Amino acid sequence: RREVEKILLNNRFMEAVDSAASVGDATDADAYLTDWHNEVIEIGDGDIKEPVEKKAAELEAEFTEEILLSYVNNAGYKP
Repeated sequence: RREVEKILLNNRFMEAVDSAASVGDATDADAYLTDWHNEVIEIGDGDIKEPVEKKAAELEAEFTEEILLSYVNNAGYKP
């Protein structure tokens, strides 16, 4: 059985996604969600919450405001 654990990132990520969609002229839900994806993390037996929290912390540290802005300016794609 596959278990699922989700965590919300800081609101600045959603703001960046919305801004990038605007820059990229994603005007409807299909265009907005075209490149949206979830990341699957392979986790061994045991607690699944801790590895997900760790991954979220890594993303928070990796994607500074400057880096998020560069993605926004490139319509959400890797600069």
